Amino acid sequence: MLLLAGRLANHRIVREWPGTCEGAGPHTYRQESQLNSAIKSGPNSNYDFGYDFNYALWTEGSTVTLCNVPWNNDYRDAVSFTDIAAVNAYIDSLSTSSVSITKLSQIKPNTPVKINVPFNIAFKYNYLRVSAPVQPIVGDVQRDYFYFITDVTYIAPNNTLLTVQLDDWVTFTGQWTLGQCYVERGHIGIANENAFDNYGRNYLTIPEGMDIGSDMQVVKTNSVSIMRNDFRDGSTVETSHPWDILVCATGDLIAMTANPGTKTSPNRITAQGGNFFGLPSGANYYVFNGTQNDFQLWLTSVQSFPWITQGIISISVIPPITRYIPGFTYGSSAPVLAPTQVLQARTYDMITNWRNDPQIATYIGSRFANLKKLFTYPYMAVELTTFGSTPLLLKPEAYNGDNMTVVERINPIPPNQRVSIAPLGYNKIDATDILNLIPGSTLGPGLGDDQGEFLDLQTLISNFPTLAIVNDMAISYLASNAHSIAYQYASADWSQQRALQGNQVSYDQASSGMTLNNQLASIAQGGIFGGNAIDQNLRAQTMGLGAISQAGGGVAGGVGGVAAGAAGAALGALTAGAQSDAANQVANLGAAQSARTNRAQQANMGMVRDTNKDYADWAARGDYANSIAATDAKVQDAKAIQPSTSGQVGGEAFNIINNLSAVFARVKMIDPAAIARIGNYWLRFGYQINRFIQMPSNLMVMEKFTYWKLTQTYITSASMPETHKQTIRGILEKGVTLWASPADIGNIDIADNNPLPGITI
Repeated sequence: MLLLAGRLANHRIVREWPGTCEGAGPHTYRQESQLNSAIKSGPNSNYDFGYDFNYALWTEGSTVTLCNVPWNNDYRDAVSFTDIAAVNAYIDSLSTSSVSITKLSQIKPNTPVKINVPFNIAFKYNYLRVSAPVQPIVGDVQRDYFYFITDVTYIAPNNTLLTVQLDDWVTFTGQWTLGQCYVERGHIGIANENAFDNYGRNYLTIPEGMDIGSDMQVVKTNSVSIMRNDFRDGSTVETSHPWDILVCATGDLIAMTANPGTKTSPNRITAQGGNFFGLPSGANYYVFNGTQNDFQLWLTSVQSFPWITQGIISISVIPPITRYIPGFTYGSSAPVLAPTQVLQARTYDMITNWRNDPQIATYIGSRFANLKKLFTYPYMAVELTTFGSTPLLLKPEAYNGDNMTVVERINPIPPNQRVSIAPLGYNKIDATDILNLIPGSTLGPGLGDDQGEFLDLQTLISNFPTLAIVNDMAISYLASNAHSIAYQYASADWSQQRALQGNQVSYDQASSGMTLNNQLASIAQGGIFGGNAIDQNLRAQTMGLGAISQAGGGVAGGVGGVAAGAAGAALGALTAGAQSDAANQVANLGAAQSARTNRAQQANMGMVRDTNKDYADWAARGDYANSIAATDAKVQDAKAIQPSTSGQVGGEAFNIINNLSAVFARVKMIDPAAIARIGNYWLRFGYQINRFIQMPSNLMVMEKFTYWKLTQTYITSASMPETHKQTIRGILEKGVTLWASPADIGNIDIADNNPLPGITI
């Protein structure tokens, strides 16, 4: 039995098979035991060894060539020779370091070889070629065998024993063919011209299970401003549009600004409502151009008419409307109703042709320029952020398109105001058909579903800054109470006039009473004097009649009687006159007393009348003054009323104050140490493949060297025994680097190895 001792990786393989074959016709052999190994048919006449030839022996004339090769028997590295002729050409090129032995007798293949070379000479070599130029059997073929010298043993001064192991890879070069094999790792991933199809998702996203470091570095950044603080330095105003002011109010600001009215007659007009930004609203929305401070100028113009601004519900700082409706017309320092149409979405490129950006290429370095897998996650990531909402960390391979395109949408209506920024077509199956109009829309490029992640993946600018304005509540109060204050003044005046008129009536009535009393007193005095006159007349008549009576009696009684009668008549007349004077005196005294009494009473009544009127007039004037003072006090108090505010203070103003209200795109990559560590590994061993592929005929896909590691190897044809097929299979499944030139093994920079053209999977 022949014994082949071979070493594969870290395992020692020992195989046996019969070593004698007997011809049974051209190219037909059968195996027999070693005891029956002699050739029984006649030998070819070209040979002179007769019937003693044994096919298991290398006879005289065989050539053994000793040399040094850069590959070894662990098959980490092997050379991809095109055929045996190329192998022999390489061995022959090593003549300066080889020994050819032509005088060799009866050496069995795969068994230790005795050579007549001194030990110290033989000890220098690691490789051996055996060539038998002629074969003893008609129709046989010449075959060269290549061996690793695994050990050198001293036998005699000019006799050295070489322990050898057949180099199956070289010996059977060109004598086997691979079919569909499951490739675990190799350079085919780098050489594949389709590797970056679908931006790497088809071939380059297989996990490598390698340490990528703890942090990523920002290698490229760009930003697009949404709202800018162009006034933050206090002096320079850029010509570009920084922001707009959106005002929601319950009043018609346009009409009231044109005709505000006065404090005594304010003009208040209720908002009509309408359709704003495509939605109905009962309040009115107004837009002010933020470029020229239109809102502040308008506030100044209506400062004296607080009833205009008092109806403002909210004031928001929003991105310019012209970003979403080009050509929108603003007022000149005056409010303009917000547009009725839906605001258009915007698309723009954050970074153009970003995968070929020189800044990223510089960071990666020319050494790793062929490693497109570095443009996939987790070795590279794209961050979209607004520094205010949740940032998006995106996988580059899922970002369809050569440009880093985003879609910007806005909702300016409170309370949930926001700007949405979403990557266009992210994670879509391909990069086509991603600009879809909303079905049936005539409003222009309002982008609908991009057939990717759409709004499930968005970063936001939200919580817009909100503002408050101050209202002069004194003016507002006076304007609001103008009619009631006028009424209070009129009411106070009427109260005074009514009181004074009442006083005058009382005065007149008292005066009339006093006049009446005077008249009654005069009438009474006239009666007294009249009575006295009548009494005096009566007395006179009585006295006259008495005298006549006495005279007549005297006439009738004689002269004496006449004298006595005359004396009596005279006495009666004197008595009557005295009585009449007394009566007149009494009457005059009563009249005088009555007159004095009446005058005293009239004087007292006049004093009461006058003092009552004076007091009533004083009280009326005091009441009037008090009422006016009360009304004036309300007016004065109104001036002390604290100003009120419309709108409200809130929102997030930090970003806009610091000119950071924008969307930022940042390309991040693993740190340089991780790139060097992973990149050099890929340069040496290629990418993880994990798929069945049709193996290329010569297995070379790179210019200098190609690494293969298979999980399942299908050898579809082979001109060798099964044992050697298994050796070939084991070499490929263990992992082997095939070199185009033996001289490059271990001598070249692994980065000096470009893909061959035309390689595809």
